Amino acid sequence: MENGDHNLNQWVDDRIARLDTPAAWRPNPDRGLAGVRHKQSVVRRRRWSLGVAAIAALSSALFTIPGCQAATCKVQSDNLAERLWKSVFVPEKPKPAPTTPTAAVADPPAAAIPAPPRPRPAGQRNFRNFKESGSRSAALTCEFYTDYECPACARFYLEVLPQLKADYVDTGKVKLLHRDFPLPMHQYSRLAARYANAAGALGRYDVAVEQLFRTQNGWGLSGDVGAALAPVLAPEMMAKVRNLVESDPHLDDGIDADLAQGRTDKLMHTPSVALLAKGERRLIDGGDYAVIKAALDQMLSRP
Repeated sequence: MENGDHNLNQWVDDRIARLDTPAAWRPNPDRGLAGVRHKQSVVRRRRWSLGVAAIAALSSALFTIPGCQAATCKVQSDNLAERLWKSVFVPEKPKPAPTTPTAAVADPPAAAIPAPPRPRPAGQRNFRNFKESGSRSAALTCEFYTDYECPACARFYLEVLPQLKADYVDTGKVKLLHRDFPLPMHQYSRLAARYANAAGALGRYDVAVEQLFRTQNGWGLSGDVGAALAPVLAPEMMAKVRNLVESDPHLDDGIDADLAQGRTDKLMHTPSVALLAKGERRLIDGGDYAVIKAALDQMLSRP
């Protein structure tokens, strides 16, 4: 029995001895630091993978939503996917540009500016004749920019503009000018503007514009702008409009002129309104009638 106890005690002593740190052992700081860095690298890769997966999922959900979902149609660079990406991965700050002796005003971002107008030969159409309304002697001019595929522009034209006309245009205080500003994100907006201008050249501008805004959910998907206009134009008139759209190179003159003025106004979204009175030109948001009314009253009240 005593021999058995001795063997058991010897076995326990051997196991404990194995747990003790060998006398020759020394800590290796380089190896330990390498292990910590490896673990940190693994954590960073996992976070990166999760962030990319989240961005991809949200971007996919965004692009499955048809049409323009914002209160106003903004330029392509101002989208949800980009804002999400920048919120997760902070971009490196750009190096400051070298200074020049003369200061210059910076232009809007390149993505916000439509392509420059193409040169046109002599004999251009005067599109202001049918895109203007109201008294020519009005003290103030209100120019409103719209994109035919922009839902906020449709709401402006169908709901806000009638109020503006009743309060200011019909009373002789304000003259209106409709400007086209087709955004690059909308595939058929420029084509719709060509149809509207063709109808305007034949005396049916207001009818065509209203119909295009009312039916934008249809032709905005199919691209068949002519079919959307056919119900409000007589067959012979519709045939003339189609012929102009297909063959008249000057239909883009008015659109290009409006885009050029929009770049001068540093337009960033639609609808937008430019007010002109007594040598002052002021750009405001066109989505809220209360904002437009306050600006109109302020400019009209100046001596």
